[in-house]
Amino acid sequence: MNSEMLVEEGIVISSENGFAEITITKSEYCVECSAKIICKPSSKDSQLVKVVDPFGTDPGDKVKIAVKGTVLLKSSSKIYGIPLLLLLVSVCFSNIFLGYSEYKDLYSFLIGILVLVIYYLLILPFISSSIRSILPEIISLDRK
Repeated sequence: MNSEMLVEEGIVISSENGFAEITITKSEYCVECSAKIICKPSSKDSQLVKVVDPFGTDPGDKVKIAVKGTVLLKSSSKIYGIPLLLLLVSVCFSNIFLGYSEYKDLYSFLIGILVLVIYYLLILPFISSSIRSILPEIISLDRK
C-alpha cells in the first residue's frame, strides 16, 4: 500500500487558493477503494473530492488526480488508529486507577470518551496542520 498510487479522472467543480473540488463518477470499485476516507458523496453516482491544485484549474476542466498510498495510511491512522489506541489505553488505565469504585466501568468509559474529544478538538488539528500533505493532487490537466 505504501508504494501504490491511485489515479482517477474527474471534472473540476470549483477552484480557489490552490485547492479544487473535483467530481468523480462512482464505479463498482468505489465499494472496495482504500481512498474512501477522502471522498464525499455528492449524488447517487458521483463523489466529491477536495484536491491540491498546482495548475490553477477552472470549473469544467478534466483532470487526473493521484493519491499516494502513504497519504492514505497516514490519514487513516490519524483518523482511526490513534483514537482507537487512545480509547483503549485511557479506558484500561482509568479502570486500574479507579480501583474498587462502584461505577469504575462507567467512569472509565466516560474518561475514554473525554480523551477522544480532546484528541479530535485539540490535538488532531495540530498534527494535521498541513492539509496539503493529506490531500490528493492534480497530476494532469485537460482544458475544456
